[in-house]
Amino acid sequence: MRNSEKSRLTLITLRVSLALFGTVLIGGAPAATLDFTFRDANGSIYRSTQLAADIERNIHVRPPSPRALVVHAVSREDPRLRKQEKLLAGLDWENLQLLLVISLEKGAALNGYSTDAANSKQLAAVLGSFGVALLDASGVILLRSTQPVGPEQVRAALRRP
Repeated sequence: MRNSEKSRLTLITLRVSLALFGTVLIGGAPAATLDFTFRDANGSIYRSTQLAADIERNIHVRPPSPRALVVHAVSREDPRLRKQEKLLAGLDWENLQLLLVISLEKGAALNGYSTDAANSKQLAAVLGSFGVALLDASGVILLRSTQPVGPEQVRAALRRP
């Protein structure tokens, strides 16, 4: 093997090693992201991957680290959705800088933040017939569940680095 080939092989090995080392440092796998749009009760549009900028544009306030808790269900009649809403009823949404986004495949959310039919289908492909995902301001998934989550699970996920 010639020196140039050895150098090239060493460089490739170094790049792969650094990539693997970086992956281990951040938790063992690349972070999954959900990229979709949703609306508030006034019809203003938000994108899950640019929450801070969209909140500033729509509400004229720039929170330091907004997050979104997305709850996806087939319809309002899903008992898991009802349970999820009850579990999170006492959560301090404003203090946690957390938006609750409801995604329904059939029907519409009654108020607050919600997705349209196309974005609901997109979320169903990722979350299933019922799912909960806690997202940071860039749409990175901090917590994902196929069952309703309690306030302590949400707070714990928000505390993780």
